[in-house]
Amino acid sequence: MFLWLVLGCEETKIDYSKVWGWVAVQESTVPCDLHNEWCGPVRARFAVAPSYSHSLYHQRVKLFCREVEKSGDCSFYAECGVPSSDRRSCYNSCASDEECLGSQCVKLPLALDAGKITLSGLKKDIAMSMDDAGKYQAELAPETDLFDAGSPISAQAAGSDLEAFSLQAFGVEDIKGYPETVVLGSGKDISVAWTPAQTGSRVELILIAGWHYPFLPGGAILCDGEDAQGSFSISSALIGKFLEAGAALPYAHGLIGRYTRGTTQISGGQEIELFVSSLRSVAINLQ
Repeated sequence: MFLWLVLGCEETKIDYSKVWGWVAVQESTVPCDLHNEWCGPVRARFAVAPSYSHSLYHQRVKLFCREVEKSGDCSFYAECGVPSSDRRSCYNSCASDEECLGSQCVKLPLALDAGKITLSGLKKDIAMSMDDAGKYQAELAPETDLFDAGSPISAQAAGSDLEAFSLQAFGVEDIKGYPETVVLGSGKDISVAWTPAQTGSRVELILIAGWHYPFLPGGAILCDGEDAQGSFSISSALIGKFLEAGAALPYAHGLIGRYTRGTTQISGGQEIELFVSSLRSVAINLQ
């Protein structure tokens, strides 16, 4: 299915099979990315294709890196572009319709308007509309208490460039009992544990070799599994690949999060997701 949009004096043909987007409701203590002013707890983005700076953390790894090896619940990803150990950035030199990736300014995919988005089931209902930069963001403090664990949460989009749609997930408990620092050493399997919570939620652990955005990672380990299992086992093989990928990048960072997720498809396109989460930073000690 296609949609024609009139932009100025030009018509743009939108291929619905490539339409992509998300709504995020996040109780998070993860610091904002370097130079990224768009990092509030309730946000959304829709476009004709994904973009790195406008993706959630798990999307950045899965969409922009290649899965090299999988072991249990964890995978190592690489080939995320051209990482750089040089901290000089193109950020301040890119146009408003571009994103900075390391030292390159890259054209952003065309943003799409889903109409007013109303979120219900939170401690306070929220409505937000797309701004001139193609972003949705509620005016909230970074660490706002947004929801109760187990509460049904829905996102209703009124429709505009995109047809109307609805997404459902539910609130999660704060993630607790996880290590503040993950130690990665050559030749050693490790276990990363947390205190399990409600049935139905999941946990993700993302370890990134390299600086924060706008720099691309040298590699990443992403683990994803059922909350009830209480831990991830990361094999020495994956850790070895991570250490090798990060050898020229003297920095690594990570996060762990408990989440629920609801998805839909618009006219056969890619998944649109509602991502409800409790996210926390974890440090990485490379040995």
